[in-house]
Amino acid sequence: MSGNLRYPLHDKFPHSVLHGNFSVPSKVTPERDAALRLHFRPRPSDIMIAAYQKSGSTWLNTMLYELLGAPNGDKLDMRYNVPWLGALPPLGTTLEEMENMESPRVFKTHAYWGWLPDNIKQTCRFIYCYRNPKDVAVSYWYHIKALRLTY
Repeated sequence: MSGNLRYPLHDKFPHSVLHGNFSVPSKVTPERDAALRLHFRPRPSDIMIAAYQKSGSTWLNTMLYELLGAPNGDKLDMRYNVPWLGALPPLGTTLEEMENMESPRVFKTHAYWGWLPDNIKQTCRFIYCYRNPKDVAVSYWYHIKALRLTY
């Protein structure tokens, strides 16, 4: 591969992360990542749902939250019940809101294992949500089409 290879996603997602020779889009800003590493205090009762995009994590989030007895109330907005660890408002919650959640807290992430802070990997429990890659590709295609993004 040429060192001058242009990654088309880089302009649409300014916080892309270079992983090997590929630019991976990320909605996690460097500031949010630093705040998670410095200020987020994971608890042993925390549960992280890790999944590739469009693998069924929202479905699993809802089911797990209800099975745990809705520890943070019956809010209809899953951004507050099961926050996306790396997302800032309006897609996610603030670190202060996460800290004030009742245990057991449930979070979701689409981050690669190596990108997660060590304190999270060593403290939290993880559920990995897997889906047939063919189904993920079809679901992702329709998702992107609905967002009108082109690759």
